[in-house]
Amino acid sequence: MTERVGLARRLRNARFAVYFFIQIILILSGALIAATLGTIGLAVGAAMIATGASGIIVFGWVVFDEVENERRMVVESFGFVTAFPFRSIQIKDEYRGRAQKASQHIDVMGYGLNSLREDFLDDFRDWATRLKVRILLVDTEAPSDETKYVDVRDAEEGNSPGRTRAEVQKFILDTYPLWSKNENFQVRLATTLPSVNMFRIDDESFWGPYLISSSRYGRASRNLPTMIVKRPGYMYERLVDHFDEIWSSDLLSRSPRESDMPS
Repeated sequence: MTERVGLARRLRNARFAVYFFIQIILILSGALIAATLGTIGLAVGAAMIATGASGIIVFGWVVFDEVENERRMVVESFGFVTAFPFRSIQIKDEYRGRAQKASQHIDVMGYGLNSLREDFLDDFRDWATRLKVRILLVDTEAPSDETKYVDVRDAEEGNSPGRTRAEVQKFILDTYPLWSKNENFQVRLATTLPSVNMFRIDDESFWGPYLISSSRYGRASRNLPTMIVKRPGYMYERLVDHFDEIWSSDLLSRSPRESDMPS
């Protein structure tokens, strides 16, 4: 896709350069004729200048149209639908409306997913009767050394120590009646460093990066940008591959244990 866009851009630029050069030659030739061939030359030269000027105006419109076509090509290739400057609570209706119509699968990935649990806990059982639900939380014991991902994230967001750990444990405990008995609702703990938040609903996926924000944006994850991409689309496919790779690998994720629940 990138090579196709690059080739189209190079061909467009070469075509534009030739066209623009021809119009400039037409204007200069018209000016020269108008200045040297008297009354007849003035009329002919003026016509040539007008034609060249009109050509440049048309050229400007063509450039604009080509740039817009290229933007549309990128949007279509990547599958972009829309974007928001925040996530979770602020766009809850966007999630809920799609989840109510979902018929295939819901995949969610994040740290503690506290907002997901608070907003949709009562809906989880209904989801599991209609489709496959997979939840990836961060493993509170990863990595194996002393500094854990959950503790680092608390420091990055200015949370009280242990907050993210408690959110993961609370999620596991509250959903235990589902994931321990219902094959359609599954939970795993990712041992990889979380890089994106993802909420896939059938053929669309909400996603956004985990960033360290200054206080002016609000340090909580809910104030991070969210984009929606769809199938078919490069970004949608990459996100699904990312999720599946973590989910299916015993090196990158694991099933919850009793020790992962609050004591």
